[in-house]
Amino acid sequence: MKPAPFDYVRPDSLAEACEILAGDEDARIIAGGQTLIPMLAMRLARPSRLIDILRLQELRGIRAEDGAIVIGAVTRQVEVERSDIIKRALPLLTKALPWVGHPPTRARGTVGGSIANARSLRRDSVDRGDAWRRDRNRKSDRPNRHARR
Repeated sequence: MKPAPFDYVRPDSLAEACEILAGDEDARIIAGGQTLIPMLAMRLARPSRLIDILRLQELRGIRAEDGAIVIGAVTRQVEVERSDIIKRALPLLTKALPWVGHPPTRARGTVGGSIANARSLRRDSVDRGDAWRRDRNRKSDRPNRHARR
């Protein structure tokens, strides 16, 4: 299915993005699009316009600031997963992120998108991960095709 028609805008600043969003209650923000694009394709979301914030530098990055860890909304999940700041300050987050989606999804998906769409830990990802571990640890009755003969 194709998405319903919408306008697409790429603002040059956070202030411009906020102005556009404030003026259109049916607008949606997009950055990575890992959740929103499938919703658009299935017409579960029908925004009047998409506001692309991916290139807004003020929303990117990870830093320690005033005793807190700040993760920008357009920071990719894989950046958080690999961040030394996160590994030191939030080790549980580092351990949890490999369970969020799949590597290609984390490479495109943003932290802000996961929070905005409440897509933190998908049950089917956990199921596939458990199945992968079971298969990996199971002794197979079949001979190993790749073993040296």
